[in-house]
Amino acid sequence: MKAWIALGSNLNQPKQQILDACNEIDQLPYTKVIAGSKIYTSSPVGPQDQDDFVNGCILIETQYSPIELLDALQAIEQSHHRTRDRHWGPRTLDLDIILYDAIKLDTQRLIIPHPLAHKRLFVLLPLQDLQNNYPVTKLKNKNLTHWISLINDQEITTLNEFLI
Repeated sequence: MKAWIALGSNLNQPKQQILDACNEIDQLPYTKVIAGSKIYTSSPVGPQDQDDFVNGCILIETQYSPIELLDALQAIEQSHHRTRDRHWGPRTLDLDIILYDAIKLDTQRLIIPHPLAHKRLFVLLPLQDLQNNYPVTKLKNKNLTHWISLINDQEITTLNEFLI
């Protein structure tokens, strides 16, 4: 199975946090990182009294179920001392499952496709980077270009470096 994972950080050397997370995800059993997006910086969504985020996306192959993958990703977040003090607040590491093959899932713990991905440029642009490796299924029945064209209120910059 293939899954697209968004990575973000704005604390404690954010770029290094997401690079380390890529390596840690690649070391998970039954899992292999097969492609990585460019690295981006973006203004925070939500409270603005925090540093900008460093973001990217990776494409993985995994034998984990979506919930098993979520558990593994949350364990990696915890190893990076992730705290959840404030909604959309600063974080050392944020790992979100954006898509998991063509699976649609809506549980209390996990919704796939990610319900806000189509509204976040810091997710859409990295997903677009991965298109050459494995085309992303449509989000909310529209392609990535459609959603990107609708967002004009989010600042994002590419670092012209890749996650892998």
